[in-house]
Amino acid sequence: MASTNATPAHSPPKYDMTYRIARALAAALLDTLPAHPVFSSEDAEAMTGGAISTVHAAIGRLRDGGIIRPLTDRTRNQVWGTVALLDELGDLGLRIGVRARAA
Repeated sequence: MASTNATPAHSPPKYDMTYRIARALAAALLDTLPAHPVFSSEDAEAMTGGAISTVHAAIGRLRDGGIIRPLTDRTRNQVWGTVALLDELGDLGLRIGVRARAA
């Protein structure tokens, strides 16, 4: 009888080592966001200790999850920010504008 823990020859992504590393790096990067809500890929690499290619995969996971978004239109040297912080800064800017016009 075959073991049920065997990995199929054409493994789904959850068995792919790159996927697993990117997932772990995404979690590590997520832990750094309160202290570093705006960062570059190079910053993320330094903060997590991961290889840049895996860091890009981790950033993609956080982007796809709606946790971070790009701050520039560049594809190289992209700068990322946490959505919650950026939204709050946008709201703050609106509130300041309303008060400035009312004064």
